[in-house]
Amino acid sequence: MAPMTLPEQAPIPPATLRVSVVWPDGRHDPHTVDIPTGTIVQTLRVLEDNVGPTLTFPRTRKAVYAAMAAALRAADDGDTSTVTSAGLWIYIRHPDICHAANAQLLSEALAQDGCALLLAMVGRGAGKWTFRLHAMPSWPVMVRPPA
Repeated sequence: MAPMTLPEQAPIPPATLRVSVVWPDGRHDPHTVDIPTGTIVQTLRVLEDNVGPTLTFPRTRKAVYAAMAAALRAADDGDTSTVTSAGLWIYIRHPDICHAANAQLLSEALAQDGCALLLAMVGRGAGKWTFRLHAMPSWPVMVRPPA
């Protein structure tokens, strides 16, 4: 996973999920990582191993708060990989009913064109996170001439 800053962002490669975590507090720059789709599960497991047993019970508020705290600590330490992994984990494993279908939505977005962008916006004080998921066209975009 290669970290990027916003001005450097290239198009999303095929078979890749780009995760960007944006902090409104001004203390942290956005954190962005491209995760090959074949390593998404491994990425989540590494985060779970690093954070500890609290994350072994996904879909609980305690686990979500632990992931949020891990993201904030990682942002303070400049650890882009952990910040973005926590954002993805929260998106997929959050217990609120409005997040219940997120894993399916992610799967569908990636299946549509092979790559997607997950934008996580962190609430003030690292509280409530909101997400936007966008299926992205494969790169390079092929424009077909009219028939």
